Amino acid sequence: MILPGMPLIRYGPYRYLSHPNYVGVAGELVGTAMMMTAAISGPVMCAAFGVVLWGRVRFENRVLRLLVSQSEAGV
Repeated sequence: MILPGMPLIRYGPYRYLSHPNYVGVAGELVGTAMMMTAAISGPVMCAAFGVVLWGRVRFENRVLRLLVSQSEAGV
């Protein structure tokens, strides 16, 4: 979620990861697969989710870069 006029947060966990919440989501998926003893479908679905998540993170980073550059330019 992007709030117009608000600065990009660069402290706390965002200092190390631009999307720290996705680390938690990935952990939930891995934990659920392990809990359900999904020896085949668990790793397959985690890998598939990883591919989708990678695309989403790339898209979100492009949007953030665009918005930051616009705000720095005064647009």
